[in-house]
Amino acid sequence: MSLGPGGKRTATLPWAWAAALVLGFAAAGGPDAQTPREQVLATVSAFFDGMASRDTLALRRLSTPDGLLHAVRADTIVGPSVTTFDDFIASMGAARERYLERMWEPTVLVEGPLAVVWARYDFHRNAVFSHCGIDAILLVQSPQGWRISGIAYSVQQRGC
Repeated sequence: MSLGPGGKRTATLPWAWAAALVLGFAAAGGPDAQTPREQVLATVSAFFDGMASRDTLALRRLSTPDGLLHAVRADTIVGPSVTTFDDFIASMGAARERYLERMWEPTVLVEGPLAVVWARYDFHRNAVFSHCGIDAILLVQSPQGWRISGIAYSVQQRGC
């Protein structure tokens, strides 16, 4: 039962909900109707969500086991720091801070089973701005879907 116009109770028919659900999937092209670009961005977004929730299982599922992260400071000529995905994921699981990474205006290139996402981002620790920069994220398609195989990113604290 739900409230209709004027606050009157109306019955909701179960078949009406089922029909709306089926028609909604049909109109959207079904759950698998995403374009490769949308699939790639969904994978990156899920990875960021996994960082925010410190969900190490999701981070492992969304990445390749031999992946690397390269951090480059934008304001120095010091070489990049390199971290394995294993070390990164372990640090996410042990973290006490809350992380939020946001990206915008991504450029996405997809050719067969290879994709690259290039986007500006900002990063927050415990809801406080930490840094910003460019994310360059490399993905490969596996039988289980898109997986992140490498991330290179710049780090800057000004000029964001």
